[in-house]
Amino acid sequence: MRAGINSNFLIHVIDPPFIPVSKSKPNRPFIFLVGIFFGLVIGILWVVVRHFYALSQIKQTSDL
Repeated sequence: MRAGINSNFLIHVIDPPFIPVSKSKPNRPFIFLVGIFFGLVIGILWVVVRHFYALSQIKQTSDL
């Protein structure tokens, strides 16, 4: 099974692996709040841009 394997590998271990002290997990409340915040900001910007775009399309009073 080890035929053709030599001691000159192209990959060298820089740091040995270790067992973490505590479990790692995503911070779900923070991710949720950031998503809500960016969703509101993007929604408000969308409404403002559409409002000013609609105003720029009105050329005469008959367009109202």
